[in-house]
Amino acid sequence: MAPSPQKKRALLRIDSSRQREHALHEGGLSVIAGVDEAGIGPLAGPVVAAAVILPEGFDTGLVEDSKKLSTRQRERSLIQIRAHAIDIAVAIVEPPEIDSLNIHHAGLAAMRRAVAQLVPRAEHALVDGHRIPDLGCGQTRIVGGDACEASIAAASIVAKVTRDAIMVELDRVYPDYGFAGHKGYPTAFHRAALEKLGPSPIHRMSYPAVLALIGRFSPRYDALMKAAQSVKDESALKSWRARMRRERHALSEPEVKRLRSFMTRQMTRFQES
Repeated sequence: MAPSPQKKRALLRIDSSRQREHALHEGGLSVIAGVDEAGIGPLAGPVVAAAVILPEGFDTGLVEDSKKLSTRQRERSLIQIRAHAIDIAVAIVEPPEIDSLNIHHAGLAAMRRAVAQLVPRAEHALVDGHRIPDLGCGQTRIVGGDACEASIAAASIVAKVTRDAIMVELDRVYPDYGFAGHKGYPTAFHRAALEKLGPSPIHRMSYPAVLALIGRFSPRYDALMKAAQSVKDESALKSWRARMRRERHALSEPEVKRLRSFMTRQMTRFQES
């Protein structure tokens, strides 16, 4: 019986999911790691990174991009990864360090630390979506790598399952926030709990969304508001708007609305004077 179109696509993905690894092996490298992180988007909890070295001949049908798997499927895949991987390393960056570094650099630090723990030492890393400074080995940045490279998919599963387990444990420490359910992501329940209870020790206080929910504002907002207060003419207004466009991504929606509302009132007063 001929395989179905879905089965053919799955087989094609499996056959192609280690193309870069095969090319690197043929180029003389023997230890190649997949690297990924989990936990960039949540308002609370750590960011977790994993690095995984898979053996030649590993059944790539056992892994898939963690975002496409159910919780049970990820846990089953993790059992197989642990059983067959040459090595697995995990690194965790906690909220205070996230706030100190910012989440982008915290994610890079977690991935760099995970790779540094591998035994044997990685000669090359396949990294999902990022280039990691000072990695200590060669690397290939692959956008969407967790969907097309088996070792990165394995790392994404390890990172995601590890982080989920941490958030379940933290739910026992801070039971009123619902961490076991939403894992720190900004669901309606989580936002409501944060607004009512205030932040827990594991919330990321550098996140504008967290600050807005507890009635505070970010340093970036404060700087833009101060600049807005000094706008007195069209030239200054144009400059301020350009700055807003550049920094909009780092502001929460309440901060954006307050800044725009203030600027509207500011320009009305200026035009009436």
